[in-house]
Order: sequence, then structure tokens, then C-alpha cells
Amino acid sequence: MAEPPDQEEIHLHDLIAELTPTLEAANDSKGLQLRYDLEAAPPVFCSRRRPIKSILLNLALNAIKFTEKGSVTIAIRRAVSAKLGPTVELAISDTGPGIDAEMVERAFKLYAQLSNSSIRKHRGMGLGLAVVQRNAIALGATIVVSSALMQGSVFIVTIPISERPATRPLSFRA
Repeated sequence: MAEPPDQEEIHLHDLIAELTPTLEAANDSKGLQLRYDLEAAPPVFCSRRRPIKSILLNLALNAIKFTEKGSVTIAIRRAVSAKLGPTVELAISDTGPGIDAEMVERAFKLYAQLSNSSIRKHRGMGLGLAVVQRNAIALGATIVVSSALMQGSVFIVTIPISERPATRPLSFRA
């Protein structure tokens, strides 16, 4: 079955390899542990590559930006949703300062900052999470945020996908 015309085959390890240099450069002066948990991820799936790349990049860069010590983990796993069917879950977690529950919704607004001190300290305009939300909506995805002050945050984006069967080697008959 052919995937919709706006979808393409995404090779997960290639996508991660593309993002890694940017994430490592952002982390260079911080020395955080950058972790990747891809064991439960589909190696190949079909969706819209550009929005997925943007979501991963923005969430991971935000996690690095706001985390002073500890780690940032990118976990990707295959799941099945009763509502969405086959999905891929992108979970970016950090050991940063966390976000107050009352501020989570505001964080997704364009140009929003959680405080004026974060503008000065982290030099951000507040676009990252608004971009994530816009891309998630375009993909028909859902976003869940779990955060505790002084314990970190987890952003989970659940994206509907089309799965591809594993590529089989061609067999030749003599």
C-alpha cells in the first residue's frame, strides 16, 4: 500500500545522525549526558520528515538550553493508539529546573517566556515550543508534558505513522 503523497520513508538512525552534531554543539560547554533510547523505535516508518526533525530538534535544544547539569534523553518508540493507530512516540526528558504546572500551557505560545530572567539567561525569543506545537498539529500528533519543579521535564509527542515492512533481500534463482 502506498503512503499518502506528503509522507516519506524515514530511516530513524539517519535522522538521529543528522541531528547529533547540532545537539552536541549546543551541549559542548555544558557537558550534559546526551542519551538516546532507540531500542523500541521502528527503524523505518513513513511520515513527514521535516516536521518530525523540527520537533526533535526544538525539544532537544530546549532541554539542553535549560538544563544546567545531568542529562537529556531522546527516547523514540513505536506504539499503537486506539485513536491514532500505529504511532511513533518522541519523548525528550531532562534533569533541568522543570516547569510549573500553571506555566506549561503558556510555554507553547509564540514569544512566551516563563520569566524575564530566562530571556536574559538563555537568550531565547520563546519560539521553540510554539514551533513544536505547530508541527505536531500539522502531523495530527498529540503532545503531553510532565514536569516537576527542580526535577526536570518530559515532553512526549505521539505521531501517527504508516509502517513499512522490513526490507527483504532480493532472492535470485539460477
